[in-house]
Parts: sequence; structure tokens; C-alpha cells
Amino acid sequence: MENQQPQVQQYLLNVMQQQQQQQHQDSSQLNQYFKLDNELSNNQNGEKKTRRTKKDQNDRKYICGCGKSYLSYPALYTHLKQLEIKINQILNYFQKYRKHNGQPPESTILPSITGKQNNRGRPPKKEEISDLQKEEEEKSLEQSEQADILEDLLNFLDTIDKNYHQKLSDIFPTIFFDCKSENEYKVLLDGIKNLEDDSLNYLVEQLDSKGDLKKTPMNKIFVLFINYIAKGISNLALKEIIIFLCFYRKALNQYGWNALEQKLNSNLNEEFGEQQQQNTNNQNLITIDPQLREQEFCQVNNGDDCFLICNDFIIEILPSYLQEYSTESLNIIGPSDEQLKNAVYIIQHFANWLFNNRYTNTKLSIFPDKPEDE
Repeated sequence: MENQQPQVQQYLLNVMQQQQQQQHQDSSQLNQYFKLDNELSNNQNGEKKTRRTKKDQNDRKYICGCGKSYLSYPALYTHLKQLEIKINQILNYFQKYRKHNGQPPESTILPSITGKQNNRGRPPKKEEISDLQKEEEEKSLEQSEQADILEDLLNFLDTIDKNYHQKLSDIFPTIFFDCKSENEYKVLLDGIKNLEDDSLNYLVEQLDSKGDLKKTPMNKIFVLFINYIAKGISNLALKEIIIFLCFYRKALNQYGWNALEQKLNSNLNEEFGEQQQQNTNNQNLITIDPQLREQEFCQVNNGDDCFLICNDFIIEILPSYLQEYSTESLNIIGPSDEQLKNAVYIIQHFANWLFNNRYTNTKLSIFPDKPEDE
């Protein structure tokens, strides 16, 4: 037993020495790793490298032909791939759009610059947006981006030949009105020609004092609507809708002032009460200035007064107008029940366009006919 004790001590001593040697080797190897890492992280001048960002203007050696530069080939490749996708989108949607003659579309607003407002204080609380609203905004943004892509290509083609498509003034159905006075259509035709000649100035629109609606007169609104729908329908359909709008404009000029006067007095009755209004023996009724009545209703009033006569127009006025013309060549509008129903839907789509483009606060809705047994 006594002879075994020195052997055990020697064994333990050997184990401790081996552990110390292993720890020394591990420490040396770790120091080498640290040294190698420091050498790799330092450049030739001994300065530590920093991570490059997308905004870094140095070493942008990968340059596209459009002028954009990148820090790496993968970034340049991604740019070229996205450009290829945009070109394919242009080719796919090219037939669905027409150019704007290189000018802003009719929805463009150029307000006068009166200086920056000094908005101080707590910022307004952001309203929560539902998932449906977010989805609609994303779709609207996507359509806007596609339209921008198409506009770029159409503007490029416009630099080659400005007459690659037919002008609206050449499509205008003047032959339909040959037997009538030019007053039936001339204002709209002149407006279209002004839009074609100087669209940049023609498309400038002013807002009302509240900044809610555009103060654009109805004559100009009709021209802008014609220019809008011309992008997506055939020439035959466009001619019939122009004829319809000429009739609607004529009716507004003929009956609009009386309808507006009735509207103002109706609002007055609702505000003060019918009984109080009757006691005044109609002394407080609103009457429109005769000098103002001498002007065209569509030249003075804006889109918010565009639907004062829409019911009477479909039921009585439009059929009476059509009796004065040869309607055999018309397919969309006309004296038949089905064609008058088409006129109702045209007014509804026109109203939706006015509402979406901030010409009116009125939004029309068409309700289906109720069954006879109800």
C-alpha cells in the first residue's frame, strides 16, 4: 500500500501537466485567431473598415446605361431585371391606354403657392386604417405606377410622331348636328380643341375656399370627361356619349337656373321650417339675379349643381330632344326604353367620375326595379 502512494501522486502530477499544456495550446491558438481577425479587419493603411451602405458614393463601379450606379454586380443585375419587368408591363398594357400629349392628365391640380404654413403643436392623431382600405390603397398605387410606366413610353413615342393617334376634335360627331345650330355642340368642341392645343394651361383647376371641391365650370368638366373616357372606348361609342353630353348640357342651360332656385328655397324651408316660411307670404324666397340668369348655366356653375335635373332629363327632356334628330344610327342612346335605361347608367358613371375627382359631394345610386308582387 505504501509503495502504491508515490505512483498515484506521480499519475496525478502527469495529468495536471497535460491539462496545463493543453490550456496553453488552446490559448495560443485563440490568440492567433484574434490576430488573424484583426489583420483581416484592417486595410493597408491600418484603418478599420466600415460597412458600406446604399447611399455610399464611393466605389460605385457598376453603372447602368440609364445613369444609375451600384456597389456590386448583384445590385446592378437586380436593377436590370426590374427594368425588364417594367418593359413587359408596358407591352402588355400598351393597347389599353392613350397618351396625354405629354401633358398632365385632367385630374392634375396646380394650386397657387402662398408660402409654407407654420404647422406647430401636437401632430394630429392618425386614424386607424382597415385592412380593406389598405388593400384598396395598394391597388390604387399599383394602377398609378402602371399608368406612369405607360405614360413614359407614350411620351417617348410622342417625340417621334405626335399624330400616331386620331385627335378628339376629328372624332367629334358634328355631322349629327348638321341641321341644328352650332350652339348645340360648339362650346364642347372648342374646349376639346383648346385642350389639344394647350393642355398644360387647360388642365389647371382651382379649389373652393374650403379646399374640398374644384371650382371648375361644367362646360370644362364635360370636356375633361370626354377626354377621360376616350382612352378606353371605341370611336363609335365615344361619339354617342358626346351627343348625350351635348343634350345634357343643353338641358342644364335651359332648365338649370329654375332648378337651382328651387333647390335654394327648399334648403331654406328645411332650415327655418315650412310654417315660418309660409307666414312671410313668400317675401323671403330666394330669387336668382336676372343678370346672372342671362349667362349660360354650365359656364357659371360647377359640378356640384350638375344633377339638379337628371330625373326630368331622362323621363321628359331627353326623349323630346331625340324627336328632333334622326336616331337610326344610334345604338347606345335613343328613344327606346332600353336606350333610355342606358342613359341612366351613363349619368351614374358620370356622377361617380365627378365624385371621385372632387367635382361634387353628391354620389348617385341606381336601385333595381321592385317586383310587381311587392
